[in-house]
Amino acid sequence: RFADRRPDPSVFRKARAMIFARSPLRRAAALGLRALPLCALISGATPALAFDEADRLAVLARADSYETAVAHRDYSVFVDAVPPRLLSALALRSNMDSDTLKQAMRVQVSEAMAGVTLDDFDLQTGAMTTGDTRTGRPYALIPTLTTIAEDGAAPAPVRTVTLAMKDGGAWYLVRLDGPEQAAALRAAYDDFSDVALEAASPAP
Repeated sequence: RFADRRPDPSVFRKARAMIFARSPLRRAAALGLRALPLCALISGATPALAFDEADRLAVLARADSYETAVAHRDYSVFVDAVPPRLLSALALRSNMDSDTLKQAMRVQVSEAMAGVTLDDFDLQTGAMTTGDTRTGRPYALIPTLTTIAEDGAAPAPVRTVTLAMKDGGAWYLVRLDGPEQAAALRAAYDDFSDVALEAASPAP
């Protein structure tokens, strides 16, 4: 039933902005992020144990596989790391099903990264901070350093924070680049409403 609906092109821009770091990588991807008015979805998760050693090891493994994919220019990992409820909200906004949106996002990410040289991508897990939301969802905030070059310019380091969060037994990664990304994440996962995501994001 989704085939006859006309997709909303603005959703692709907003989805890509949840994946990429800020300028200059945003410029390379030609992004234009504005506030994302997603429908709030109330979390029904039951409280879990606090962030523990098993969670730490799982985050380290997830971060390692993510970095390995980026090093091999497998940029589909940016899309695959988007949490399912956030992806569903974006799909609903674009009048698509989630699988169709993911495929479209993979194509756009590939095109956006074609002209970008990614010299370094480092999820600095040694400096991550961890916690749990009010529903018991474990998470980690990971300082992230991305060094890129575009249009023949010298490599430019960009510092952001990556949120690692657990949903349905799996770990997902979300780039935090300012209040818009935090608001979009909270609209899909409202248990992050009292987590200081903006404070974790580097200043412009």
